[in-house]
Amino acid sequence: MAKTHTPKEALTMKPQHWFKVVLMGSGLLLVSACGSSNEGPPPPTATSTPTATVTRTRTQPATSTPTQTATATRTNTPPPTPTPTRTATSTSTQTVTATRTNTPTPTVTPTQTATSTSTQTVTATHTSTPSGTATQTATPTLTPTVTVTPIPVPTNLDVPPGNVKFLEGHASGTQDYICLPCPNTITAAAACPASGFAWAFFGPQATLYDDHNEEIITHFLSPNFSPIPIPSPGSPDASGTLRATWQDSADTSSVWAKQMATSSVSTDAIPWLLLQVVGAQCGRTGGNTLTDTTFIQRLYTSGGVAPSAGCAQASDVGSKQLVAYTAQYLFYKAETPSTGDSLYIGDETDLRVSVPSTVKRFDAQTGRCQGAFVATDSGGLQGPRGLIFDSAGPLLVVNQNANLPDVNGAVLRYDGATGAFLNAVVPATDPTALLQPRAMVLWDHKTLFVTDLGLIPPDNAPGRLLEYMKDGTFVADRTPNSTDFPRDQFFPRGLVIGPDGLLYVANATNLANTPLGGDILRFDPETGHFVDRFITSTGGSTCDCVNELNRPEGLVFGPDGNLYIASFRADATDNDKILIFQGPGGTHPGAYVGRIDLDQAGQDREFAEALLFGPGGRLFVPISGIFGPDAGAVRRYDVTTKTFDVFVPPRPQGGPLGAPWYLTFGKTDPATLAYGE
Repeated sequence: MAKTHTPKEALTMKPQHWFKVVLMGSGLLLVSACGSSNEGPPPPTATSTPTATVTRTRTQPATSTPTQTATATRTNTPPPTPTPTRTATSTSTQTVTATRTNTPTPTVTPTQTATSTSTQTVTATHTSTPSGTATQTATPTLTPTVTVTPIPVPTNLDVPPGNVKFLEGHASGTQDYICLPCPNTITAAAACPASGFAWAFFGPQATLYDDHNEEIITHFLSPNFSPIPIPSPGSPDASGTLRATWQDSADTSSVWAKQMATSSVSTDAIPWLLLQVVGAQCGRTGGNTLTDTTFIQRLYTSGGVAPSAGCAQASDVGSKQLVAYTAQYLFYKAETPSTGDSLYIGDETDLRVSVPSTVKRFDAQTGRCQGAFVATDSGGLQGPRGLIFDSAGPLLVVNQNANLPDVNGAVLRYDGATGAFLNAVVPATDPTALLQPRAMVLWDHKTLFVTDLGLIPPDNAPGRLLEYMKDGTFVADRTPNSTDFPRDQFFPRGLVIGPDGLLYVANATNLANTPLGGDILRFDPETGHFVDRFITSTGGSTCDCVNELNRPEGLVFGPDGNLYIASFRADATDNDKILIFQGPGGTHPGAYVGRIDLDQAGQDREFAEALLFGPGGRLFVPISGIFGPDAGAVRRYDVTTKTFDVFVPPRPQGGPLGAPWYLTFGKTDPATLAYGE
């Protein structure tokens, strides 16, 4: 029987952004998002002037202007015209004495000024005879002299203690200016010249190189859609704040930073700066070269100063000048890595454009991306679903092998500390043949329960509930018999161990016939026997919200004891939502309590496949589709107010998740899915 992938609810990609400066009739400067690169507002006037004089030379092959004085004496005895009875001897002696002074451009590290002079004297004597015998003697003498003068960094640009430098790059590019009426949104009235017009800074465009002249980072202006909490002083950025941006050229990880201090070293160069990182994001495949950055220094600048002319009258408005500059950027990170908890999310990404699957990791408190914990293609990962940490340490991942029709699913094991692939607990070749495995829990620290969605028409293979030992040994098929539940209506998805110790399974009852309706079924994990239908629904979009339980997937019990279930819309007049029901300890177990709407009817869909409670009793909800402005986001809900903040930004705003599904924290219980504070 051929396996066909059951598509998730619908998926979109948005174009990347760049910025265009537009002068409006009101004299305001608008920066609009259109496609690629551009630093933020200009640094303030410096308040300190160091005594150091700076000369910076990028590392390049040395060039030299030689001066050579040579005196040569040559004595030559030409050979006589030979005759058959005459022997000829010829001796040629040449002596050259040369003195050469060469002053090359030295290789200069950015923390010093260096002058290097070398004097070389070479004396050579060459003697030859017609017989072909030659003798040459050369005696070179090299006397180098190097003077190094360190250039101190002004103390107001010192990076706070507890941070260490991990990367540096030599920048070459432009500081970009536009002529505008003054004052404006960039230039304050106090800085305006008498003409009423001034050059306004609207960003850098630069490339950073390493010591081998290899490109490592691009530098531009862009909106910060990934704000992170920062230490005092100051507060986190509002999402979308324009900030100076640095993006790794290899893995596309990015950071955004704001100016903290400035120092003018030369009137011919832009100031030196200390910047604090206020935003960070991984690349699409989980690259995180830059995401741990805390501070950035801009030092040893040359050029980049705003033009002194060309912006003095109305006809100059809109003129742009891209002024060449060079600088060195130093990147710092915390000396002691964070030991806090992390959130792990299986990211299928959009396989239709061949972006590989990963398991990505985020700081559990701040949402700061920590990179790909399970790298692309590790262990053959393609379509991760259920995630749990075994109490012994390893991470277990349900791998659906999505979009591979002839390959069954599997359960994979990864090192819990490094994310390295260890082995397939239940391989794709296992006789139990997991067709489309979905969710998983580890009960009693030894037993795995895995849901297998089965195959929808035309293949018509009903789903199964399978039990394994955690080493992969098959125990039993726990699918209810036809007398307990209709076999042809069993298509299990999510599952969780409830407060009463029973196994709760979300079932899309009519998946084979209609997308409406669903059930929450209960099983005894000790015996594997079916217990009852805890919640049942015929589905639809009526005002009776119990009847809106359509194709339920993820489910989890909250700290309040209620059961939260991801449910999909019935049709285009309905919306995707999270439904809330009383748990087994309530006065009316299974009764409808309320709902959290994920989107609105008639608008872009923002549905969820899974959900999980985390730190502070917040409900974490990945938006699984790739259509809509919130595609790929992770929302963090306050279930009391039913409001949320964006924990991980959506893909259209540069977020790293393509199609997030199931998730787990390091402190999530592998059976109850409760968070251990």
